Amino acid sequence: MRKHNDPVKHCTLYKELGCSFVDDPYCDFPECSMYKEYEVKKSSSESRPKTIAFDFDGVIHKYRKGWQDGSVYDEIEHSVLKVIKKLLEEGHSVFIMSTRSKRQIKRFFDSFIVEHEIFGMEFKENTLIPFDYKIIPARRKFWSKKYVLGICNHKVVFDVLVDDRAINFDNNKIDTLMQEILDFKPSVYPLH
Repeated sequence: MRKHNDPVKHCTLYKELGCSFVDDPYCDFPECSMYKEYEVKKSSSESRPKTIAFDFDGVIHKYRKGWQDGSVYDEIEHSVLKVIKKLLEEGHSVFIMSTRSKRQIKRFFDSFIVEHEIFGMEFKENTLIPFDYKIIPARRKFWSKKYVLGICNHKVVFDVLVDDRAINFDNNKIDTLMQEILDFKPSVYPLH
């Protein structure tokens, strides 16, 4: 039996989508007219909303004296709140993942709530946290709630982690990973 030499065997469009024009008069390989449309769809799917995790201490809570007695004693990093708000507004799923108690973080956020009365009606407003926030239940492994910051102290699936004490893993640099870990110098407390 003679081996068939298929001119489109290297065609990405054919491999990934099963292009219906293969072996058809409309197939114009290698100058595929469908390829541009495919690339546009592919790039738009790459810009899908992400799930982003933020550490609390050293990122949101300034944490300039380290752990101390375990209390949330320091100021909030206002610039990070602005970034989180923008990410939420753009449709990304965002949450805090910390070793701290999730209720402790929520109470800290709640401490900025002020009650107002206007025209005999009472309402509450958070004067510092510019978005809604909610505790993620303990067994939930995914956070996809839009426009609400999740708070948890267990591992939840994410695309990106923002942490003040992290090394980015790169399999291509595995030979230097151990040295990078040993050479890593986290911020020394107190921070100025």
